[in-house]
Amino acid sequence: MEQERSTDPESDVAHRLRLAERRLDRERRARIEAEQIAETGLRTLYESKLRLRLLQAITEIANRAVDVGSALDEATAIILEHLGWAFGHARCLGADGRPMLCDERRCGNGRSAGDRTGMCDGCQRKADPGPAAQVMATGKSMWIGTDPGDTGANVPPFVNGLAVPVTTARGVAAVLMFYSHAAVAHDRDLLEILDQAAAQLGRVFERARTQEALLHEAMHDPLTGLPNRNYLNRSLDSLLARDAPPGRPVAVLIVDLDGFKQVNDTLGHAAGDAVLKRVAAALNRIVEQRGGPSAETEAAPVRRIAARMGGDEFAILLAERAGSEECKRIARRIHTAVEAIDRVGDHQVAISASIGIAVGRTGEHRVEQLLRDADLAMYEAKITEQGMTVEFTAALGEKVRERAQLEAELRDALVKEQFRLVYQPIVSMEQGFQLQGYEALVRWDHPTRGELQPSLFIPIAESSDLILFLGDWVLRKACAHAARWPSHGNRMPFVSVNIAPRQFAQPGFARRVCEVVVETGLDPAMLRLELTESAAINDLAHTRRMLDTLRRWGIKISLDDFGTGFSSLSSLRDLPFDILKIDRSFVGALASDSKSNGIVEAIFALARTIGLTVVAEGIESEKQAAWLARMGCDLGQGYHFGYPAELPAPQPGSLPDPDDLD
Repeated sequence: MEQERSTDPESDVAHRLRLAERRLDRERRARIEAEQIAETGLRTLYESKLRLRLLQAITEIANRAVDVGSALDEATAIILEHLGWAFGHARCLGADGRPMLCDERRCGNGRSAGDRTGMCDGCQRKADPGPAAQVMATGKSMWIGTDPGDTGANVPPFVNGLAVPVTTARGVAAVLMFYSHAAVAHDRDLLEILDQAAAQLGRVFERARTQEALLHEAMHDPLTGLPNRNYLNRSLDSLLARDAPPGRPVAVLIVDLDGFKQVNDTLGHAAGDAVLKRVAAALNRIVEQRGGPSAETEAAPVRRIAARMGGDEFAILLAERAGSEECKRIARRIHTAVEAIDRVGDHQVAISASIGIAVGRTGEHRVEQLLRDADLAMYEAKITEQGMTVEFTAALGEKVRERAQLEAELRDALVKEQFRLVYQPIVSMEQGFQLQGYEALVRWDHPTRGELQPSLFIPIAESSDLILFLGDWVLRKACAHAARWPSHGNRMPFVSVNIAPRQFAQPGFARRVCEVVVETGLDPAMLRLELTESAAINDLAHTRRMLDTLRRWGIKISLDDFGTGFSSLSSLRDLPFDILKIDRSFVGALASDSKSNGIVEAIFALARTIGLTVVAEGIESEKQAAWLARMGCDLGQGYHFGYPAELPAPQPGSLPDPDDLD
């Protein structure tokens, strides 16, 4: 057979041709397969490079982004361009936890689809929130394999889509969604690269949240959660500087708490913080409520802000309907709310609010001016009476400027010692009105205004630290003068010195008095300190410590202006006073007001019961003096016995007669 094949040349050639064809076919298939492998590899390499470029581009966007919105918009556009798909948008997590459409949408043609309810040109279709909600719930990317919306006329359906979560440390913050009209193979590598890109965008959210937290911290009070002074200033500046019709009212109420320091000092800072939180909550409730019926007629909403300015000071900002009457209505509600805070834990507290109101107008007032006016009004309320509201007026502004000028001159007067002491005699009502001592009273010899009475400058000194220096000067001078007085008959006259509340509140007050007594050489028994009832009850523990120390030295303590304070009987019961001084208002009404007569008689009876010496001040007539003497009053003073005057330099064995001090 083999011989036959070898002898047939034609058959042999055919056989070889068939072998060659089979070999060529195998080589061709191998070459095609190799080319396909190479092409696939090149395509994969190319796509990998494109996707790496995409990831790099998204990373650059995340690095330079200034806000979340612009980063999402730019990233959506680039991803759409890379995919060559029809439409894309982002859904962020709303305040209610549900996905909400972001401001920007993108179509594959590169145009922005600004219409929130549809898409642009031929892509007018609603985006389905379903896949976004699912991705937000699972935190995993997913392919969308069906039309995400209803098919509309003449609009080809979306066949495929992608939903990719943008994640942060707190979870999913947004979902990037992309749609294609054409069928697209589910590509795991594409999902992976888009996940990586979304992770880069997550950094933008993290950065934005960090910035938001820092901004909130910078603009809010950490204790109460209220906006702070910076927030209020920016809000007020925005209102006054905005492009609005001029003349619109903008009001500021400054609220300062009276009695808060006592809560802090006696109950501790935790109790003080509790009070501040309750006040803040009350102010928030007040500003969140609308005003009277007229509020409903306003076209613009009422904008109000409650803020903590620092310490125990708060502020309320009113825009639009911010007239004087509305401010006063709110102030009344604040007074009621603050005074209702009467307990902290098991402890009873007494706080009130001093409120200053300033109403400005857009185009006419500056931030600093409005806040200054409200502050001035608040301080006027505070020095007038606790729990008051004062509205700033031009007259008040002039009064405050005058007070500021006088305060500056008062500081200068302390340096130059422009003060002098005068003394009003205090006599015995039971021993023929014989001289017993003097009350030291300060006068200011102003270089241009002449002699100024204490009523003109003491309140100014008490509203600042100046009273500490002036009070110490009066104490030293009075003790030094009294130490040089000779005896009057068989008695050494005592000197009585008024002590300011802020002076008495100093922790080292008793020690300072004892130092002055030693330095001046005054017999401590000849010194009497007059303390007002309000100063005495401000901090009972401090008062008791100070009085016990002073009385051990032999110094006597007088409760001044008795009957005009807040807790007279409890003060007498709880505190070691030696002397009771009846206020001049009761003495002036004697014989003409039966109620005053009864009150004074009751005071005498009470004083005898607890062993106190009684001094009546403001005696201006013989009739008043006789009546008081009959009632058993111990000591008296007033114009009937002598006007305040400077004592001449004492001579040995002599002292002015009180009748000569006219």
